[in-house]
Amino acid sequence: MDSLRSIRKKIKTADDLRQSGQYESAETVAMGALEEIASHDDMLKNSLTSDHAELFRLLGLICKDRHEDSRARQLLEKGLGIAKGGGFHRIIGMLSNDLGIVCLRLGETTIAEEYCMQSLEYLTLAKAAKTDLAVSNACLGSVLLAKGDPERAVGQFMAALRYCDQADLKSQASIYGNLGKAYAFLRKWEMAIDAMRQSQSIMEQVGSVTGMLINHHLLVNTYRVTGNHALAEREAVAAIDLATRSERTSDLTSFKGELADCMRRRGALAGAIVHANAAAALFRQLGNMSGAATEHRRLADLLRDIGDLNGARQEFEKAKTLFEMVGNPQAAQECSEFLQEWN
Repeated sequence: MDSLRSIRKKIKTADDLRQSGQYESAETVAMGALEEIASHDDMLKNSLTSDHAELFRLLGLICKDRHEDSRARQLLEKGLGIAKGGGFHRIIGMLSNDLGIVCLRLGETTIAEEYCMQSLEYLTLAKAAKTDLAVSNACLGSVLLAKGDPERAVGQFMAALRYCDQADLKSQASIYGNLGKAYAFLRKWEMAIDAMRQSQSIMEQVGSVTGMLINHHLLVNTYRVTGNHALAEREAVAAIDLATRSERTSDLTSFKGELADCMRRRGALAGAIVHANAAAALFRQLGNMSGAATEHRRLADLLRDIGDLNGARQEFEKAKTLFEMVGNPQAAQECSEFLQEWN
């Protein structure tokens, strides 16, 4: 009993450390628990099968959080094998869901879907908590969206919302945001905007700057696609204000570029030039030469639009050089073709 308590205490400690971002310490404690299990006789090991599976899940999640996805997959699959051997339905369901997320990040969407479907099957068998079912449905929705099946994705996101704990505002906001993306893929623009707005409202309640910026980006793109450039511009301005106040320079830079695009589409070329120029300078400061190249190309187009051909030529030259530097030969060639026309 002392050994059981010791091992379970280590699992709890390791999980707390992981959730606080102390990944190396979490891994050390979890590995210590694994070694302790290995040191016991088979009878005790059998009584620790679920803990054994949980430990591999924990180690897999640590790797997932560190974006070591291939290693995470190996550890999670090891845990899944142990859990299946013991018939622990809930743990099988949770591990399958984790594997679905990891495989999605690795670009293996078909395998990810299989794991997510398995997750729902075993969580249902386990009569798991609604929060677990919400997570699993949301994961499957994300996989289906990545596979280009937004209609089925909508169904999974709606199921996730039904199961989601009303007090878990962050999860609700994330699901609404993904639901908005799915509706946008289906070109159901009003429903997409409603879902994105719902997500934005909740993100504001919980004070999630990252979530709010993501939603501003989604709304900018949706309004732009539907031709509502004034509202797209409004979202970009709000995002710039938020990014400035939050000292999120990378986001500020990206939204400066998006604002320039919105203003160009609306015909406000002078303002678009100001913001594209600012974005190009900020991208250079950040060392993001790909972003800088895109903005110099945008500036070239804007200057050409207002008849400043000399300025446009200079910007095309800058864009061409940077595109070559970052290994984008197609974009560099497009710039060369414009320059050849003038020569």
